[in-house]
Amino acid sequence: MRCSKRLRARLRADDGGVVVFVAICTVALLGLIGIILEGGGKMRAAERADAVAMEAARAGGQALDPAGAVTGTRVRADPAAATAAAYAYLSSAGVSGRVSASADGRKLTVTSTTPTSPTSPTSRTSPRSCPVGQRWERGADDASAGHLE
Repeated sequence: MRCSKRLRARLRADDGGVVVFVAICTVALLGLIGIILEGGGKMRAAERADAVAMEAARAGGQALDPAGAVTGTRVRADPAAATAAAYAYLSSAGVSGRVSASADGRKLTVTSTTPTSPTSPTSRTSPRSCPVGQRWERGADDASAGHLE
């Protein structure tokens, strides 16, 4: 009888110890889940910026100078038309960015910037915008001459 009283008294000394441990672990796990979700949103935004910049460069690269293209002597993009086509693609995709074309029509550079998703679960706690940008260059000599930075 005496032994069981001592055992009960000893066990009561740890009352609530598990609750504190579970509370600390829960807070840590919720923080980790938030970081994972934010990182995933940032990765999706970077992939979208990359895809939009690449497609805008492709659209601009298709704006060939017709006089040189028909004869086959000088297949180059018209810099003004290529820039306009790339800006039109960026506008239709709902993305901001910059487009520059070399004067000789051999190189088109598109830089797009997309914000991370405003509907992320942590946007209520961190409403700031975190833009993600990608740059894509397309050369006239090689159809796959893109260079991503």
